[in-house]
Amino acid sequence: MRYRTGGMSTQASVSGAAPGDWYRLDNAAKAFAPALSRRYTTLFRVAVVLNKPVRVHDLQRALDRCMKRFPYYQVHLRPGFFWYYFEENPTTLRVRPDPQNPCMRHSLRRRGSYLLRVRCYHCRISVEFSHALTDGFGALQFLNTLLCAYHEEVHGVIQDWGSIIHPESARDPQETEDSFLREYVPHAPAPVSASGAWHLPYRLLPAGIYRVCSGVVPAGPLRAAAKERGGTVNDFLTAVYCMALQSSAERLGNPKRPVRVFVPVNLRAFFPSRTMRNFFSVVSVELDLRLGHFEFEEIFRLVFYRLRLELNEKNLRTHLKRNVKNERNPVLRVVPRTIKDRLVAFVYKRVAEGMNTASISNLGRVSLPSELEGAVDRYEFLPPPSPMTKINCAVIGFGDEIVISFGRMIENSIVEMYFFRTLRELGIPARIHTNWGGD
Repeated sequence: MRYRTGGMSTQASVSGAAPGDWYRLDNAAKAFAPALSRRYTTLFRVAVVLNKPVRVHDLQRALDRCMKRFPYYQVHLRPGFFWYYFEENPTTLRVRPDPQNPCMRHSLRRRGSYLLRVRCYHCRISVEFSHALTDGFGALQFLNTLLCAYHEEVHGVIQDWGSIIHPESARDPQETEDSFLREYVPHAPAPVSASGAWHLPYRLLPAGIYRVCSGVVPAGPLRAAAKERGGTVNDFLTAVYCMALQSSAERLGNPKRPVRVFVPVNLRAFFPSRTMRNFFSVVSVELDLRLGHFEFEEIFRLVFYRLRLELNEKNLRTHLKRNVKNERNPVLRVVPRTIKDRLVAFVYKRVAEGMNTASISNLGRVSLPSELEGAVDRYEFLPPPSPMTKINCAVIGFGDEIVISFGRMIENSIVEMYFFRTLRELGIPARIHTNWGGD
Protein backbone atom coordinates (compact mmCIF):
# COMPACT_ATOMS: atom_id res chain seq x y z
CA MET A 1 0.00 0.00 0.00
CA ARG A 2 1.47 3.36 -1.03
CA TYR A 3 0.06 6.82 -0.52
CA ARG A 4 1.93 9.23 -2.78
CA THR A 5 1.25 12.62 -4.29
CA GLY A 6 0.29 12.66 -7.94
CA GLY A 7 0.06 15.50 -10.42
CA MET A 8 -3.57 16.62 -10.33
CA SER A 9 -5.02 20.07 -10.56
CA THR A 10 -5.79 21.85 -7.28
CA GLN A 11 -7.82 24.63 -8.81
CA ALA A 12 -11.05 25.44 -6.94
CA SER A 13 -14.24 26.66 -8.53
CA VAL A 14 -17.70 27.73 -7.49
CA SER A 15 -20.75 25.58 -8.12
CA GLY A 16 -24.06 26.91 -9.25
CA ALA A 17 -25.69 26.30 -5.88
CA ALA A 18 -26.46 29.33 -3.76
CA PRO A 19 -25.20 29.16 -0.16
CA GLY A 20 -27.62 29.38 2.73
CA ASP A 21 -29.05 25.90 3.29
CA TRP A 22 -28.04 24.48 6.66
CA TYR A 23 -28.36 21.30 8.71
CA ARG A 24 -28.21 20.56 12.42
CA LEU A 25 -25.48 18.25 13.62
CA ASP A 26 -26.66 14.80 14.67
CA ASN A 27 -26.17 13.60 18.22
CA ALA A 28 -22.83 11.89 17.60
CA ALA A 29 -21.51 14.81 15.55
CA LYS A 30 -21.99 17.12 18.53
CA ALA A 31 -19.25 15.18 20.31
CA PHE A 32 -16.89 14.94 17.33
CA ALA A 33 -17.01 18.61 16.25
CA PRO A 34 -15.60 20.11 19.50
CA ALA A 35 -12.90 17.41 19.64
CA LEU A 36 -11.33 18.43 16.31
CA SER A 37 -7.60 19.12 16.51
CA ARG A 38 -4.36 18.45 14.62
CA ARG A 39 -4.22 14.94 16.07
CA TYR A 40 -7.95 14.30 16.58
CA THR A 41 -8.85 14.88 12.95
CA THR A 42 -11.96 12.61 13.25
CA LEU A 43 -11.25 11.53 9.65
CA PHE A 44 -11.64 7.90 8.59
CA ARG A 45 -11.22 6.39 5.13
CA VAL A 46 -12.94 3.94 2.83
CA ALA A 47 -11.23 3.17 -0.46
CA VAL A 48 -11.49 0.97 -3.50
CA VAL A 49 -8.50 -0.33 -5.46
CA LEU A 50 -9.21 -0.89 -9.16
CA ASN A 51 -7.42 -3.12 -11.65
CA LYS A 52 -6.53 -0.15 -13.87
CA PRO A 53 -5.18 3.35 -13.12
CA VAL A 54 -7.87 5.92 -12.32
CA ARG A 55 -8.67 8.55 -14.95
CA VAL A 56 -8.80 11.67 -12.80
CA HIS A 57 -10.92 13.85 -15.10
CA ASP A 58 -13.58 11.14 -15.36
CA LEU A 59 -13.50 10.73 -11.59
CA GLN A 60 -14.06 14.47 -11.17
CA ARG A 61 -17.09 14.35 -13.46
CA ALA A 62 -18.45 11.42 -11.46
CA LEU A 63 -17.86 13.34 -8.22
CA ASP A 64 -19.76 16.36 -9.57
CA ARG A 65 -22.75 14.08 -10.26
CA CYS A 66 -22.60 12.57 -6.79
CA MET A 67 -22.42 15.81 -4.83
CA LYS A 68 -25.75 16.93 -6.32
CA ARG A 69 -27.33 13.75 -4.92
CA PHE A 70 -25.77 14.16 -1.46
CA PRO A 71 -26.30 17.86 -0.61
CA TYR A 72 -26.00 17.11 3.13
CA TYR A 73 -22.32 16.28 2.46
CA GLN A 74 -21.76 19.48 0.47
CA VAL A 75 -21.36 21.53 3.65
CA HIS A 76 -18.83 23.22 5.88
CA LEU A 77 -18.83 23.45 9.67
CA ARG A 78 -19.95 26.76 11.14
CA PRO A 79 -20.00 27.90 14.79
CA GLY A 80 -23.32 28.97 16.30
CA PHE A 81 -23.84 30.55 19.69
CA PHE A 82 -25.02 27.30 21.33
CA TRP A 83 -24.01 24.55 18.85
CA TYR A 84 -22.12 24.07 15.62
CA TYR A 85 -24.16 23.64 12.45
CA PHE A 86 -23.54 22.64 8.83
CA GLU A 87 -23.98 25.25 6.12
CA GLU A 88 -24.05 24.65 2.38
CA ASN A 89 -20.55 24.96 0.92
CA PRO A 90 -20.62 26.94 -2.37
CA THR A 91 -17.20 25.70 -3.58
CA THR A 92 -16.72 22.63 -5.76
CA LEU A 93 -15.22 19.57 -4.10
CA ARG A 94 -12.13 18.57 -6.08
CA VAL A 95 -10.36 15.25 -6.44
CA ARG A 96 -6.98 15.63 -4.73
CA PRO A 97 -3.72 13.66 -4.88
CA ASP A 98 -3.30 11.05 -2.17
CA PRO A 99 -0.63 11.83 0.46
CA GLN A 100 1.56 9.30 2.21
CA ASN A 101 -0.25 9.86 5.52
CA PRO A 102 -4.05 9.53 5.17
CA CYS A 103 -6.65 11.07 7.49
CA MET A 104 -4.34 13.87 8.59
CA ARG A 105 -3.71 17.60 8.05
CA HIS A 106 -7.13 19.04 7.36
CA SER A 107 -8.56 22.27 8.81
CA LEU A 108 -12.16 21.19 9.15
CA ARG A 109 -13.24 24.30 11.02
CA ARG A 110 -12.05 26.69 8.29
CA ARG A 111 -14.80 28.38 6.29
CA GLY A 112 -15.17 26.69 2.91
CA SER A 113 -13.44 23.51 4.10
CA TYR A 114 -15.29 20.28 3.31
CA LEU A 115 -15.68 17.59 5.93
CA LEU A 116 -14.84 14.98 3.32
CA ARG A 117 -12.03 14.53 0.85
CA VAL A 118 -11.80 12.51 -2.34
CA ARG A 119 -8.27 11.24 -2.96
CA CYS A 120 -6.70 9.41 -5.87
CA TYR A 121 -3.40 7.61 -6.42
CA HIS A 122 -2.71 5.22 -9.30
CA CYS A 123 -5.49 2.57 -9.02
CA ARG A 124 -6.96 3.71 -5.67
CA ILE A 125 -10.00 5.94 -5.11
CA SER A 126 -10.32 7.03 -1.47
CA VAL A 127 -12.90 9.06 0.39
CA GLU A 128 -12.11 10.45 3.83
CA PHE A 129 -15.03 11.59 5.98
CA SER A 130 -15.06 13.42 9.28
CA HIS A 131 -17.08 11.45 11.80
CA ALA A 132 -18.92 14.70 12.42
CA LEU A 133 -20.54 14.21 9.01
CA THR A 134 -21.34 10.48 8.85
CA ASP A 135 -20.30 6.99 9.91
CA GLY A 136 -18.82 4.06 8.01
CA PHE A 137 -22.17 3.09 6.50
CA GLY A 138 -22.76 6.54 5.00
CA ALA A 139 -19.20 6.80 3.74
CA LEU A 140 -19.37 3.40 2.03
CA GLN A 141 -22.69 4.29 0.40
CA PHE A 142 -21.11 7.47 -0.99
CA LEU A 143 -17.99 5.65 -2.23
CA ASN A 144 -20.08 3.00 -4.00
CA THR A 145 -22.16 5.67 -5.74
CA LEU A 146 -18.97 7.47 -6.77
CA LEU A 147 -17.43 4.23 -8.06
CA CYS A 148 -20.48 3.35 -10.16
CA ALA A 149 -20.73 6.90 -11.52
CA TYR A 150 -17.02 6.75 -12.45
CA HIS A 151 -17.52 3.39 -14.16
CA GLU A 152 -20.33 4.93 -16.23
CA GLU A 153 -18.10 7.85 -17.22
CA VAL A 154 -15.45 5.44 -18.49
CA HIS A 155 -17.42 2.42 -19.74
CA GLY A 156 -21.05 3.46 -20.22
CA VAL A 157 -24.35 2.98 -18.43
CA ILE A 158 -24.77 0.36 -15.68
CA GLN A 159 -28.13 -1.34 -16.18
CA ASP A 160 -28.85 -2.35 -12.59
CA TRP A 161 -27.36 -0.42 -9.67
CA GLY A 162 -29.01 -2.75 -7.14
CA SER A 163 -28.99 -1.27 -3.63
CA ILE A 164 -26.41 1.40 -4.54
CA ILE A 165 -27.78 4.95 -4.62
CA HIS A 166 -28.00 6.33 -8.16
CA PRO A 167 -26.80 9.96 -8.42
CA GLU A 168 -29.91 10.94 -10.38
CA SER A 169 -32.36 9.20 -8.01
CA ALA A 170 -34.79 11.13 -5.80
CA ARG A 171 -33.59 11.90 -2.29
CA ASP A 172 -35.38 10.35 0.66
CA PRO A 173 -36.11 13.01 3.35
CA GLN A 174 -35.19 10.44 6.01
CA GLU A 175 -31.58 10.47 4.78
CA THR A 176 -30.93 13.62 6.83
CA GLU A 177 -32.75 12.67 10.03
CA ASP A 178 -31.08 12.32 13.42
CA SER A 179 -32.09 8.74 14.15
CA PHE A 180 -30.60 8.95 17.66
CA LEU A 181 -33.34 11.39 18.65
CA ARG A 182 -36.11 9.42 16.93
CA GLU A 183 -35.24 6.17 18.74
CA TYR A 184 -34.46 7.81 22.09
CA VAL A 185 -36.65 6.58 24.97
CA PRO A 186 -36.48 9.05 27.91
CA HIS A 187 -37.34 6.50 30.61
CA ALA A 188 -34.73 3.93 29.49
CA PRO A 189 -31.82 3.50 31.93
CA ALA A 190 -28.33 4.54 30.92
CA PRO A 191 -25.66 1.80 30.86
CA VAL A 192 -23.25 1.50 33.77
CA SER A 193 -20.09 3.53 33.15
CA ALA A 194 -16.90 1.53 32.70
CA SER A 195 -13.58 2.14 34.40
CA GLY A 196 -10.51 3.45 32.63
CA ALA A 197 -8.76 1.02 30.28
CA TRP A 198 -5.14 0.08 29.69
CA HIS A 199 -3.41 1.96 26.86
CA LEU A 200 -0.23 1.38 24.91
CA PRO A 201 2.48 3.40 26.68
CA TYR A 202 4.49 4.43 23.61
CA ARG A 203 5.23 8.04 22.67
CA LEU A 204 3.22 9.59 19.85
CA LEU A 205 4.75 10.20 16.44
CA PRO A 206 5.01 13.84 15.28
CA ALA A 207 1.66 15.39 14.37
CA GLY A 208 0.65 14.61 10.77
CA ILE A 209 2.15 11.09 10.66
CA TYR A 210 -0.22 8.11 10.58
CA ARG A 211 1.15 4.61 10.12
CA VAL A 212 -1.03 2.21 8.13
CA CYS A 213 -0.59 -1.56 8.06
CA SER A 214 -3.10 -3.67 6.10
CA GLY A 215 -3.32 -7.42 5.80
CA VAL A 216 -5.18 -8.96 2.87
CA VAL A 217 -6.42 -12.40 3.92
CA PRO A 218 -8.40 -15.08 2.06
CA ALA A 219 -12.03 -15.05 3.16
CA GLY A 220 -12.51 -18.83 2.91
CA PRO A 221 -10.09 -19.96 5.65
CA LEU A 222 -11.19 -17.06 7.86
CA ARG A 223 -14.87 -17.99 7.58
CA ALA A 224 -14.02 -21.66 8.13
CA ALA A 225 -12.07 -20.87 11.32
CA ALA A 226 -14.99 -18.81 12.64
CA LYS A 227 -17.59 -21.42 11.67
CA GLU A 228 -15.56 -24.20 13.31
CA ARG A 229 -15.97 -22.31 16.60
CA GLY A 230 -19.65 -21.58 16.02
CA GLY A 231 -19.22 -17.85 15.47
CA THR A 232 -18.85 -15.17 12.83
CA VAL A 233 -15.85 -13.58 11.15
CA ASN A 234 -16.41 -10.53 13.35
CA ASP A 235 -16.29 -12.71 16.49
CA PHE A 236 -13.11 -14.36 15.28
CA LEU A 237 -11.24 -11.18 14.35
CA THR A 238 -12.28 -9.44 17.56
CA ALA A 239 -10.89 -12.40 19.51
CA VAL A 240 -7.61 -12.31 17.55
CA TYR A 241 -7.37 -8.56 18.24
CA CYS A 242 -7.96 -9.12 21.98
CA MET A 243 -5.28 -11.82 21.90
CA ALA A 244 -2.81 -9.43 20.24
CA LEU A 245 -3.50 -6.69 22.78
CA GLN A 246 -3.14 -9.19 25.64
CA SER A 247 0.25 -10.31 24.25
CA SER A 248 1.33 -6.66 23.97
CA ALA A 249 0.24 -5.90 27.54
CA GLU A 250 1.96 -8.99 28.95
CA ARG A 251 5.18 -8.12 27.13
CA LEU A 252 5.09 -4.66 28.72
CA GLY A 253 4.12 -5.93 32.18
CA ASN A 254 0.66 -7.06 33.26
CA PRO A 255 -1.52 -3.94 33.58
CA LYS A 256 -3.76 -3.08 36.53
CA ARG A 257 -6.44 -1.78 34.20
CA PRO A 258 -8.47 -4.00 31.83
CA VAL A 259 -7.72 -4.43 28.16
CA ARG A 260 -11.00 -3.23 26.65
CA VAL A 261 -11.88 -3.39 22.95
CA PHE A 262 -14.71 -1.27 21.56
CA VAL A 263 -16.75 -2.74 18.72
CA PRO A 264 -18.79 -0.13 16.79
CA VAL A 265 -22.30 -1.26 15.87
CA ASN A 266 -24.39 -0.08 12.92
CA LEU A 267 -27.72 0.70 14.63
CA ARG A 268 -29.56 0.50 11.29
CA ALA A 269 -29.42 -3.28 11.73
CA PHE A 270 -31.59 -2.97 14.86
CA PHE A 271 -33.76 0.11 14.27
CA PRO A 272 -35.55 1.19 11.06
CA SER A 273 -33.45 4.05 9.69
CA ARG A 274 -32.45 5.39 6.28
CA THR A 275 -30.20 8.11 7.63
CA MET A 276 -26.95 8.88 5.83
CA ARG A 277 -25.62 10.60 8.90
CA ASN A 278 -24.20 8.99 12.05
CA PHE A 279 -26.23 6.19 13.56
CA PHE A 280 -23.93 3.86 15.47
CA SER A 281 -23.01 2.88 18.98
CA VAL A 282 -20.26 0.80 20.57
CA VAL A 283 -20.24 -2.34 22.69
CA SER A 284 -17.17 -3.61 24.47
CA VAL A 285 -15.23 -6.76 25.28
CA GLU A 286 -12.67 -6.72 28.08
CA LEU A 287 -9.92 -8.89 29.51
CA ASP A 288 -8.82 -8.30 33.11
CA LEU A 289 -5.29 -9.68 33.07
CA ARG A 290 -5.13 -9.64 36.88
CA LEU A 291 -7.13 -12.87 36.54
CA GLY A 292 -4.33 -14.46 34.54
CA HIS A 293 -3.56 -15.29 30.91
CA PHE A 294 -6.49 -16.00 28.58
CA GLU A 295 -6.06 -18.70 25.94
CA PHE A 296 -7.45 -17.97 22.47
CA GLU A 297 -10.43 -20.30 22.78
CA GLU A 298 -11.33 -18.65 26.09
CA ILE A 299 -11.20 -15.24 24.46
CA PHE A 300 -13.31 -16.39 21.53
CA ARG A 301 -16.09 -17.68 23.81
CA LEU A 302 -15.92 -14.49 25.86
CA VAL A 303 -16.29 -12.38 22.70
CA PHE A 304 -19.05 -14.63 21.34
CA TYR A 305 -21.26 -14.41 24.42
CA ARG A 306 -20.49 -10.78 25.20
CA LEU A 307 -21.53 -9.56 21.77
CA ARG A 308 -24.73 -11.58 21.83
CA LEU A 309 -25.59 -10.26 25.27
CA GLU A 310 -25.04 -6.66 24.12
CA LEU A 311 -26.46 -6.73 20.59
CA ASN A 312 -30.22 -6.55 20.99
CA GLU A 313 -32.70 -3.73 20.64
CA LYS A 314 -33.44 -3.31 24.36
CA ASN A 315 -29.83 -3.16 25.47
CA LEU A 316 -28.89 -0.81 22.65
CA ARG A 317 -31.59 1.60 23.82
CA THR A 318 -29.55 2.11 26.98
CA HIS A 319 -26.68 3.25 24.74
CA LEU A 320 -29.02 5.66 22.97
CA LYS A 321 -30.00 7.05 26.38
CA ARG A 322 -26.35 7.70 27.24
CA ASN A 323 -25.76 9.40 23.89
CA VAL A 324 -28.80 11.68 23.97
CA LYS A 325 -29.31 12.54 27.64
CA ASN A 326 -26.60 15.21 27.75
CA GLU A 327 -27.93 16.90 24.63
CA ARG A 328 -31.37 17.02 26.28
CA ASN A 329 -29.97 18.43 29.53
CA PRO A 330 -31.71 21.84 29.94
CA VAL A 331 -28.69 23.40 31.65
CA LEU A 332 -26.19 22.25 29.05
CA ARG A 333 -28.43 23.39 26.20
CA VAL A 334 -28.18 27.05 27.24
CA VAL A 335 -24.42 27.00 27.88
CA PRO A 336 -22.57 28.97 25.15
CA ARG A 337 -20.78 26.87 22.56
CA THR A 338 -17.31 28.16 23.54
CA ILE A 339 -17.76 26.68 27.00
CA LYS A 340 -19.37 23.50 25.64
CA ASP A 341 -16.35 23.03 23.36
CA ARG A 342 -13.97 22.68 26.29
CA LEU A 343 -16.31 20.45 28.27
CA VAL A 344 -17.32 18.14 25.41
CA ALA A 345 -13.75 17.86 24.07
CA PHE A 346 -12.49 16.89 27.54
CA VAL A 347 -15.22 14.28 28.03
CA TYR A 348 -14.65 12.80 24.56
CA LYS A 349 -10.86 12.67 24.70
CA ARG A 350 -10.25 11.82 28.34
CA VAL A 351 -13.36 9.97 29.45
CA ALA A 352 -14.90 8.22 26.40
CA GLU A 353 -11.56 7.35 24.78
CA GLY A 354 -10.05 6.68 28.20
CA MET A 355 -12.40 3.70 28.63
CA ASN A 356 -11.14 2.16 25.37
CA THR A 357 -7.84 0.32 24.79
CA ALA A 358 -8.53 0.05 21.06
CA SER A 359 -11.42 -0.51 18.64
CA ILE A 360 -12.20 -2.83 15.76
CA SER A 361 -14.81 -1.76 13.21
CA ASN A 362 -16.16 -4.13 10.54
CA LEU A 363 -18.09 -2.81 7.52
CA GLY A 364 -18.83 -6.33 6.28
CA ARG A 365 -18.72 -7.55 2.69
CA VAL A 366 -19.26 -5.15 -0.22
CA SER A 367 -21.48 -6.18 -3.15
CA LEU A 368 -21.34 -4.44 -6.53
CA PRO A 369 -23.20 -4.62 -9.85
CA SER A 370 -21.91 -7.41 -12.08
CA GLU A 371 -20.35 -4.92 -14.51
CA LEU A 372 -17.90 -3.77 -11.82
CA GLU A 373 -16.85 -6.99 -10.15
CA GLY A 374 -14.05 -7.66 -12.64
CA ALA A 375 -12.83 -4.07 -12.40
CA VAL A 376 -12.22 -4.01 -8.61
CA ASP A 377 -9.26 -5.59 -6.85
CA ARG A 378 -10.20 -4.87 -3.22
CA TYR A 379 -11.76 -2.46 -0.75
CA GLU A 380 -9.95 -0.84 2.18
CA PHE A 381 -11.22 0.71 5.41
CA LEU A 382 -9.08 2.79 7.74
CA PRO A 383 -10.12 3.98 11.25
CA PRO A 384 -9.71 7.57 12.45
CA PRO A 385 -6.47 8.45 14.29
CA SER A 386 -6.65 8.50 18.09
CA PRO A 387 -3.86 9.93 20.27
CA MET A 388 -5.41 8.24 23.31
CA THR A 389 -5.74 4.65 22.09
CA LYS A 390 -2.87 5.18 19.61
CA ILE A 391 -4.01 2.25 17.43
CA ASN A 392 -7.34 1.07 15.99
CA CYS A 393 -8.42 -1.58 13.50
CA ALA A 394 -10.92 -1.62 10.61
CA VAL A 395 -12.17 -4.51 8.45
CA ILE A 396 -13.91 -4.75 5.09
CA GLY A 397 -14.47 -7.57 2.62
CA PHE A 398 -14.91 -7.87 -1.12
CA GLY A 399 -14.98 -10.98 -3.28
CA ASP A 400 -12.77 -13.71 -1.88
CA GLU A 401 -10.63 -11.43 0.32
CA ILE A 402 -10.95 -9.52 3.56
CA VAL A 403 -8.73 -6.53 4.29
CA ILE A 404 -7.77 -5.85 7.92
CA SER A 405 -6.20 -2.41 8.41
CA PHE A 406 -4.47 -0.90 11.42
CA GLY A 407 -3.95 2.83 11.82
CA ARG A 408 -1.53 3.89 14.54
CA MET A 409 0.10 7.07 15.82
CA ILE A 410 3.16 5.38 17.33
CA GLU A 411 6.30 3.93 15.79
CA ASN A 412 6.07 0.53 17.48
CA SER A 413 4.18 -2.13 15.47
CA ILE A 414 3.82 -4.62 18.34
CA VAL A 415 0.03 -5.04 18.03
CA GLU A 416 0.04 -5.74 14.29
CA MET A 417 2.94 -8.15 14.75
CA TYR A 418 1.04 -10.21 17.33
CA PHE A 419 -2.23 -9.98 15.37
CA PHE A 420 -0.91 -11.34 12.08
CA ARG A 421 1.30 -13.88 13.89
CA THR A 422 -1.80 -15.23 15.66
CA LEU A 423 -3.66 -15.46 12.34
CA ARG A 424 -0.75 -17.35 10.82
CA GLU A 425 -0.63 -19.78 13.77
CA LEU A 426 -4.35 -20.39 13.21
CA GLY A 427 -3.70 -21.26 9.56
CA ILE A 428 -4.70 -17.97 7.94
CA PRO A 429 -2.03 -16.25 5.78
CA ALA A 430 -1.93 -12.50 5.15
CA ARG A 431 -0.42 -10.34 2.42
CA ILE A 432 0.86 -7.19 4.14
CA HIS A 433 0.84 -3.60 2.81
CA THR A 434 2.11 -0.50 4.62
CA ASN A 435 2.39 3.21 3.88
CA TRP A 436 5.92 3.59 5.18
CA GLY A 437 7.92 0.85 3.50
CA GLY A 438 6.09 -0.15 0.33
CA ASP A 439 4.20 -3.43 -0.16
